[in-house]
Amino acid sequence: MTKKMSIDLDQKQKFMIITIVVLILTFIICIKVIGANLSKANSLKTQIAEASKKLALRKDVEKLNSIKIQYIKNLYTTTDSSKLRNIISSTARQTAVNVVSLKPMPRLSVGNFLIVSFEAKVRTTYNNLGTFIAALESLPEITSVTKASIQATTHMTDYEFNEDIENSNKETEAEASLIIVGYSAKAEL
Repeated sequence: MTKKMSIDLDQKQKFMIITIVVLILTFIICIKVIGANLSKANSLKTQIAEASKKLALRKDVEKLNSIKIQYIKNLYTTTDSSKLRNIISSTARQTAVNVVSLKPMPRLSVGNFLIVSFEAKVRTTYNNLGTFIAALESLPEITSVTKASIQATTHMTDYEFNEDIENSNKETEAEASLIIVGYSAKAEL
């Protein structure tokens, strides 16, 4: 009987050893499968990050294209110098600037564009003149305001009939000659 028991014990040991070996092999296979899946997951994360960057760049390019289209539309709407003259005049009205004269200058051709310039003589206060020039240069149709020549003039207001002229209000005005440069598209653009 003892022999039989010993055989049973050997079979139990064999079964346990086989079970342990199977568990170890299963554990090793699971680790390899998890490692492969992790590398795939990391690769997918990298691809998702790259795709997100590309999508963001596409959105930026689309935004820039829409801005470019708006500028091209502005070019076509300002091909006539009278439209640029109206833009300058309306900007002057908005900034309380008195336009004394606005003379067109000869057009220059640069590539597919025409440079349209005006010689403007304006009269206003220094603050309004600065606001006017800043407003002009912020317009998409105007490239620059150049060759500014400013001369101060004093205008007397509320003059009191007394001998003390110092008590009267003085408002310092500026008379300025400016060259305002804009652009327009050539017809064949």
